[in-house]
Amino acid sequence: MNPNARAAKNTDFNAVKHRRGSIAGAALTVSLGLLLLFLERALPLDTLSNDLVFALRKHHVIPQEAIIVYLDETSLAVLQPQGDRLSRRHHATLLDRLQKAGARAVVFDILFYGPGEDAEGDLQFAKSI
Repeated sequence: MNPNARAAKNTDFNAVKHRRGSIAGAALTVSLGLLLLFLERALPLDTLSNDLVFALRKHHVIPQEAIIVYLDETSLAVLQPQGDRLSRRHHATLLDRLQKAGARAVVFDILFYGPGEDAEGDLQFAKSI
């Protein structure tokens, strides 16, 4: 076999091998994505990553400089079962409790836009601020 023909044959073989590897990689990526999609519905993966860090730590030290309060979906369903927006009355109650506990600053990672569904709750929250 002539050297040019052998080189061409090796190049074709490598191209096929590379194409198969690419297809296998794409199939693996899609499969993993679908698996995670279905697991998301069975397991709360968004909070699992946060909880896992604390579960692996032996000693829990609560910092005095900053404390994060997280509202999970179960608590949201209890506090506001009929609506998807939490009444600002609950934010006012939380803010009042934090101020009584000595909080110097409070930050909400929530976009408060327009009037809420509960006008009285809006007024209560405005007074608490």
